Amino acid sequence: MAISALPDDKKPSACIGCKSCEAVCPQQLKIAEAMSNFVDLLK
Repeated sequence: MAISALPDDKKPSACIGCKSCEAVCPQQLKIAEAMSNFVDLLK
């Protein structure tokens, strides 16, 4: 799936870094950091 096909509010760059998702992640992943790194790779 192409990232560009997603609406802006669903793209990785829409992550605001609040880390609320990390509090409920059963694998204790650092989701905000991963999303930030992914956005950097897309540039």
